Amino acid sequence: MGTTKKSPRIPQLPHLQITGEANRPLLSGGIRAELPPVPIPVRESNGRFRRGAPSPNPSGRAPIAPEVKEAARVHTTAMLAVLVEVAMDGAAPPAARVAAANAVLDRGHGKPMANLQAKVANVDLGAMHLAALKELSLNPTARTQPE
Repeated sequence: MGTTKKSPRIPQLPHLQITGEANRPLLSGGIRAELPPVPIPVRESNGRFRRGAPSPNPSGRAPIAPEVKEAARVHTTAMLAVLVEVAMDGAAPPAARVAAANAVLDRGHGKPMANLQAKVANVDLGAMHLAALKELSLNPTARTQPE
């Protein structure tokens, strides 16, 4: 005859629970499967974090230790001198000179304010409402449309 093939291995089935509320047996014969939780992938196929997935860093950025801040502040004047030296050095690359000059100016005068130009019109909604009510009281059949 022919050879018999073994069937493929069946994956482990979920645990079946045949009890209902308060561990009493179900009289209707209903069976409920308890599936293990399926882990949600944290990243998409392109490497970005998936929207709605659990946060990879739930506590947020770790705070900087006060000792580290104090150690950095000790060197502030020396680092400012280095920035000034790079900005004034004619042999330094222009990109380095501009970056150093911007850093010195930002620390000395603060970052420049963003210039925002907008046309803002003051509208008195109460006056507009009152005018519409007066017009309706004079001519009740007319309907006013917003302009």
